[in-house]
Amino acid sequence: MNAPQTRHNDYLGVRSLAGITIAICLLSGLACWLAFRVRIELGVWCGAIAFCGTLGCLFLAGMVVVAFFREGRRHPLALALGVAFGLAPFAIYCFYVGIH
Repeated sequence: MNAPQTRHNDYLGVRSLAGITIAICLLSGLACWLAFRVRIELGVWCGAIAFCGTLGCLFLAGMVVVAFFREGRRHPLALALGVAFGLAPFAIYCFYVGIH
């Protein structure tokens, strides 16, 4: 017996996940930039948000790759942008930790 189709069977595609990844990356970068320019109490929160955003971007980069293969390898530009913006905060964070 076939199950009825509902809106819950939909999934996010490569383009939407890439857009979410780019937005999270930019917000994480903004939080990191603000962490050094505000008072210490707010700076701690901004640093925590930047770190969580970095981990979230890393997770979303993996989700973009999974969605790319699930959709039959369509939208390679969205894949490239999503993975680049997903891995960039992690690479920058590792570079920053390595320097300091």
